[in-house]
Amino acid sequence: MGKKGSKLSHAAHIKRHTEGTSNELSFSVLDAAKNQADAVEGKDGKAKAPRFGGIALFSFPGKKKVSTPSKEDALPISEGAAGTGMPGGGSAAAAVAVAGANPLPASGFGTSASEAEVGRRKALRRKRRRSTKVAIAVVAVVAVAAASVYFYIDYNNNQNHVVVLKQSLERITRTDEVLTEMDKLVNDPNDTTAKYTADQVIEKLPQARQQLNEAEALANRASAGISDGKDKEALSQVQADIEARREMITSGEKLLQADDQVVDASEKVKAAWEQVLNADAMTRDAASLIAHTTNENIAASKAKDEEALSLFRNALYAMEEVSSYEIAPELDTQTAYIEKRIEATKHAIASDDALLAQNKELADAENEAYNTADAEAADIARQLSSDPTKPLLEAYEKNVDAPRKSYTQARSKAGVADAFLRDYLGT
Repeated sequence: MGKKGSKLSHAAHIKRHTEGTSNELSFSVLDAAKNQADAVEGKDGKAKAPRFGGIALFSFPGKKKVSTPSKEDALPISEGAAGTGMPGGGSAAAAVAVAGANPLPASGFGTSASEAEVGRRKALRRKRRRSTKVAIAVVAVVAVAAASVYFYIDYNNNQNHVVVLKQSLERITRTDEVLTEMDKLVNDPNDTTAKYTADQVIEKLPQARQQLNEAEALANRASAGISDGKDKEALSQVQADIEARREMITSGEKLLQADDQVVDASEKVKAAWEQVLNADAMTRDAASLIAHTTNENIAASKAKDEEALSLFRNALYAMEEVSSYEIAPELDTQTAYIEKRIEATKHAIASDDALLAQNKELADAENEAYNTADAEAADIARQLSSDPTKPLLEAYEKNVDAPRKSYTQARSKAGVADAFLRDYLGT
């Protein structure tokens, strides 16, 4: 019997510390209470008061009665109740006194209270579960709403930045006309369909650069908020297009300038060389006049030499000017020949002056110097090309090789970007 009381005490201990847990644990406590109540009930079916030091337990009618438990089976009460001056053995009067002070609930009431307690706890748990479900549902709704707001804001933000991106595209298209005209001239300087000359195109390039700078600034603004995949790719193509068009402008400008320079240089070199040929002819005529030495012939010879000298000097000046161009042609042989012809002509004029002064010795010395310089000029002439512009064309091809490659690559990149952006815009 002592073991049964110990188990009951343990069950009651668990019950006090398990409120709100599973029903199975609660029902195990009720079963323990019922067994104790059966033990208190007598053989004649009449309920008996608990022994001194015990508490009332619930009972379930219709159960098999068990023998009355001993004093040790009852749960001890607090020391305050035990220390009321009762004799240690505990008499019936003492038990009645305790019962009067703490009336015991009827068996039916105790059972109802237990069931009510179980029901109350079940209802509390159901309420908690409903509250949890409601809370979860509310959190879910809030989360969905927050996500919707986020995506709405993100979508609007993306759309706003797409508008800025299209403004960037609009700036890019403003460079189409001048780049198209430049492309015609770069590929064929004599294209009859070209709307502008090379000079006119070059004048418009600073404005095109400004448009690309504005396009880049707008693209950078758009990049901060674009999130859609296709819009991101469009942004990437816009940036690539801007860089490609910039390189086209830079390289194309060099090509147009080189084209312009080689045309100008060719014209100057041709004109200069024509002067050299005319001057050579004049010096030959001047030399033939001296064969019949008269003052009139000497004076005429001197006049022709002076005119030839002027032509040689003009030609030399033109060659030096062309040599300073960016294409930098190698004109050393041409200039060396002209310089030597200038030297020879000066000696011829000095000889004419000596003859007119009747200083035969000086005339002979100057004439000898003329012959030496003329022979040296003839040696240099053997190194000259039949086409005086050949050095120009060689320098031009060397000078434009790098920018032409850059232009071709940039043009290809711009074409790829333009194709994507036309599709992106639906045009």
